Amino acid sequence: EFYTSGHYFNYYSFPFQLICMPLPTENDGDNAQVNLTLTAQLYLHDRPDLSWSRHTNSLAKKARQRLYHFRRLRDFRLPSKVLRNFYTCTIESILTGNITVWFGNSTKQDRQALQRVMRSAERITHTELPDLQTIYYKQCQTKARRIVKDPTHPNNRLFSLLSTVWEYWQWTMDRWLCGIVSSGETQRWANGMHEQSRYSSLSLCELTCQKGHSGPTYESLQEVFDRKPFRPAVNLHNPTTVNISFTLYAVLGVNEKTQILTTFLWLRLYWFDEFLIWDPESCDGISKISLPVNNLWSPDIIVYEFVDDDVSQACPYVYVNHTGFIRYDRMLRLVTACNLQIFNFPFDVQNCTLTFGSYMHTIRDVRLKTAVPFEEMSGNSKRYLEASGEWELVVILGEEGILKFDIDEWDIITFWVVIKRRPILYVVNLLIPSAFLMIIDILSFYLPPHSVDRASFKMTLILGYTVFLLIMNDLLPSTANGTPIIGIYFSVCLALMVISLLETVIITNVLHHNSRKYREVPHWVQVIVLRYIACIICYRWLDDPSDGTMTKEDRSVPWTIPTSNTTSNQHPAICTSGSSGLTVPELTEICHDLKAMRAHLTLLQRETELQDQWCHVGYILDLLLFRIYLLLITCYALVIISMWCIWMYH
Repeated sequence: EFYTSGHYFNYYSFPFQLICMPLPTENDGDNAQVNLTLTAQLYLHDRPDLSWSRHTNSLAKKARQRLYHFRRLRDFRLPSKVLRNFYTCTIESILTGNITVWFGNSTKQDRQALQRVMRSAERITHTELPDLQTIYYKQCQTKARRIVKDPTHPNNRLFSLLSTVWEYWQWTMDRWLCGIVSSGETQRWANGMHEQSRYSSLSLCELTCQKGHSGPTYESLQEVFDRKPFRPAVNLHNPTTVNISFTLYAVLGVNEKTQILTTFLWLRLYWFDEFLIWDPESCDGISKISLPVNNLWSPDIIVYEFVDDDVSQACPYVYVNHTGFIRYDRMLRLVTACNLQIFNFPFDVQNCTLTFGSYMHTIRDVRLKTAVPFEEMSGNSKRYLEASGEWELVVILGEEGILKFDIDEWDIITFWVVIKRRPILYVVNLLIPSAFLMIIDILSFYLPPHSVDRASFKMTLILGYTVFLLIMNDLLPSTANGTPIIGIYFSVCLALMVISLLETVIITNVLHHNSRKYREVPHWVQVIVLRYIACIICYRWLDDPSDGTMTKEDRSVPWTIPTSNTTSNQHPAICTSGSSGLTVPELTEICHDLKAMRAHLTLLQRETELQDQWCHVGYILDLLLFRIYLLLITCYALVIISMWCIWMYH
């Protein structure tokens, strides 16, 4: 009982819950304000109406208010050291105030709420910040060392009763520092401990150093090496947090047929070993050492999509910081399964998944976190992949999650590696030669249709295109899931060339019609082809200048040869004797010869006219098929471009 500010307060102590409660006396009156702090239950009260609020909620709210000023300082581009000092003095001091008192009894939701504030600060500074669990352990260790080194401290005798380091940590962190047991219970529990400790050299889990030695002594490290089979946690109820980051160095290969992606990356792991802690001041300023990885516990982090033997070169050493943080770097050659989409080859973009997780340790033992933001991992990887190889890195995305199987859960981190193929090689070797051959096939329509050279030229072109496809077959991806759009493009181009050859065969057959096979052009052909189709395609033909002023209608009328009677009547002098001295039989023979010559010339003229008509039909059909061919190629090109755009959009 004591007197302050005109009020008397009575303090009552509850040994098992360590609750200090000030009670107002009768002299306080109605205006008295009661400040009531309940540390073990994590409730804070400072209001006259005796309303309650959670202590962790108050801390998180205050820290989030400071984040606004923290972002403003970041916008002014202050040095990272200044930002780190501001964070330590304002935000971290709020979150970790008296953390050894309330953190042990806080719920999972309370810790996550506070940890989200620290993660927000990490994204602002782009640096890794220690989590609350690590700060809690360090402050507990500091407080415990202070009590052990001070013989006059009232709780010093409790530590002398503890026999092993493991029992010490379980006691200090789970019971004594959390304030949920009484001193009497402590005495009864400690009396059952063994008096001898196998790990007495590791006083308070801290490595020892000797003068003349740089770093911890071998004897103290050997005690840590003996713990290799066990997870480096003082309290096995607390999981070990493993931080992961990697840099994608190269894409070694993409096998579309087997759906395999081969990559080479630099993997970096961080975790905290609670038994590898020393004081740099007592170890000649040594704050970091390298130790064999085979002598220490290491997390069994694997890639779930890995489908081959691990032939990666393992690094034999790890770096250990004096605070207990271990950094393990290694190179990985990953052969992983990936669902490859080759429809848009060679302009394809692949999205492959890399899932990191522990093979045996569940979420109760090992937790996974990212060491650096995903944007930083993506930026570091782009610097190595931007100017080398067939593939270009687009972005690396990630997400932390939990894998559930039966009744167990595993902590995992899923990375999505998005890569894009550089298409210049395939454009030069595949698309441009094929386009040139198609252009030549189109230009071959300008060869004379009645010439046999056009057909032979097109056959040679098809043969060359087939050889081109056989040579370029190794560059095309092959898979059972589907055919790339470029394969469809080549097949349709070959089909169009064959159609062009068939059109040439048809036109050649039409142009070689004559009077011996076909008497004349059918009337329906004249109507459809010479009249309507010619008008549709705007076909015009020129008259032969040797025909003089004869029109097309005049040429279409066959000439008639007069008979002998008519000839005799019109020319009586030819068939009679006269002064010329020719006899009648001779004149008659001459008349028959003239008639035969006239009939032959008439037949030749008729054949020529029929040939001209069939040539006109052939030319009109050739122009019609040529324009249909151009229309097909245009529609085909539009369909290919549309399919590619739709695929890119989705």
